[in-house]
Amino acid sequence: MTAGRIAELSGLSTGAVTGVIDRLERAGYVRRVRDPHDRRKVLVEVTLGAQDPERFSLLFKGLTEATARVLAHYTPEQRELLYSYGAEMLDEMRKEVHRIGEKG
Repeated sequence: MTAGRIAELSGLSTGAVTGVIDRLERAGYVRRVRDPHDRRKVLVEVTLGAQDPERFSLLFKGLTEATARVLAHYTPEQRELLYSYGAEMLDEMRKEVHRIGEKG
């Protein structure tokens, strides 16, 4: 996705998005690549290393613990329904992100 499209979708200015992308790039989460279909465009893509769940585990430790506390109140059958719902919603969100990215 281009930085301009990210700015449009996020509501941030292009300057702010450039700063965020710079920081994410320095941290190894994204990289800038030329659009193979239009060499004038630069795309921002997530790096493979950024997809490593261990990289984010400390950031979400509190949320993970809170989720476990809440789920403990439900029966195994109820948890299965919640997991199924969550997985289905995540799949739909991924499709939507992909659809939005294709427009950019």
